[in-house]
Amino acid sequence: MDRRVLATAIAMAVIGSCLTACGKDPEASPSPATSISTATTPTPTTETPSATPTPSEDPFFTEAKAVHLKYLEQVVALEKAGGAETLPDSMRVLVGGPFSKELQDMYAEFHRQGIRMSGSSAWKLASVWKTPAVAGNSVGLGACVDFRAVRYTKTGTTEVSKGTWRRDDLQLSKKGSNLIIVSGSSKQVDRCAR
Repeated sequence: MDRRVLATAIAMAVIGSCLTACGKDPEASPSPATSISTATTPTPTTETPSATPTPSEDPFFTEAKAVHLKYLEQVVALEKAGGAETLPDSMRVLVGGPFSKELQDMYAEFHRQGIRMSGSSAWKLASVWKTPAVAGNSVGLGACVDFRAVRYTKTGTTEVSKGTWRRDDLQLSKKGSNLIIVSGSSKQVDRCAR
């Protein structure tokens, strides 16, 4: 099984298990390994690194940072909406290749299981860095995102799962004139470090 597909499958298993079998103690429940949302366009609660280039910054990396910020906004919107049978156009313009299919499968599972982000959609992009481009892609991007203020619920249950730190490792390529995310992973981490 492809490593990225496995990461997505693990993420859904963690989310499902924490919302169905984690017991009544929200502090004891594991956090989702992957986060994505749909209903609103939330803004970070604290200052987030901008996509503004520094004089020596690679233009692809500057564009990749802007794409990643838009992607995070769409993740939060999809998760607040409780997933979706199909990815909205606002997400599909940001992703492609195998990554698009993985997201589609994951958010269809959110929808099927009744999992949604509830309450606060506060998040913070703690850090972002350039990584090597692989497999002919244009640029790689790593990021650490703080989703600890977020909570997840499941329809028909009273269990609540806490958000966590999330590490994104993404590869982006040009599609026409746009840079899109074509592969990568998002995983739960205990703390944010490169």
